[in-house]
Amino acid sequence: MPADAAASLGIGRAIGTYAITLLIFFAIDLVWLGVVAKNFYRQHIGHLMSPDVNWGAAILFYAVYIAGIVFFTNFGIAYTCRIIDVPASTGYGEPIQRLFKFKDGERVVAVVSLDPRLTGPIQAASEGVPPPLHALAVTSDGYSLRFGLEGFAEPSTRSGRRYARPAEGAEVVGVVLVRGDETVLAATKSAHAMVCGVEEINYLAGPGKGVILVKLRKGDDRVLGFTVVTGDRQVLTVETSRGALQTINTGKYEPTGRGGRGRELLQRGEFVRVVPEEVPAPPALAQKEE
Repeated sequence: MPADAAASLGIGRAIGTYAITLLIFFAIDLVWLGVVAKNFYRQHIGHLMSPDVNWGAAILFYAVYIAGIVFFTNFGIAYTCRIIDVPASTGYGEPIQRLFKFKDGERVVAVVSLDPRLTGPIQAASEGVPPPLHALAVTSDGYSLRFGLEGFAEPSTRSGRRYARPAEGAEVVGVVLVRGDETVLAATKSAHAMVCGVEEINYLAGPGKGVILVKLRKGDDRVLGFTVVTGDRQVLTVETSRGALQTINTGKYEPTGRGGRGRELLQRGEFVRVVPEEVPAPPALAQKEE
């Protein structure tokens, strides 16, 4: 089968499965809200209910509610659940251990939604070929790998599914979604920066250790963090041991081949952390004038 045809078939199956799930869930809830528990809701929250059904809001709610969400951890395990499985709560939320069986020291390093309306096709056209959208993981010992997302679309068990096999003593520092045409910016504790193309990192059909992204110095050197960019205005910001901030981008440093030590950015001192990107707050809702 041609690659384009296989990709189209995969997209069609994903959309079809999603649509069937949406219709079934919507129908069950419609019976519950409109027949079984109709009087119950009117009795207890009738003053909050609108006399008319907002079908647009309802369809949007259910479309998002059944989408899958994947939690990637530093141990190379991915845990998948539906958004409907995440308990509604206030304050700090509920411990994730209520959903999954985390080990001691295991923590979430990335969370992604596999809603097909956002991701598009995640199915590979043929075995060993990266799908249009896949994932990139980097470990603290300087290794990296690319892997597919299709196997993580359905809810997992409490034990999760493995996506990477970090070496003993190493851990995954992050996971990002990629399309293959981006550039990786990675920073190490020894104040070295690796800038290389995502396509240089091997795509693995199964969980593995990956290939060397950047060689580390002997001792306690480690990869602190990374990001992927598509333009020279996007940066990776790091903090030095003297409290200063330094940026890494393709405007300053041209991409090189992976596997080396990268560029030395400080002769004295070291990097202590990668500064997280600020998440922009949504605009405030317009208030109605009284």
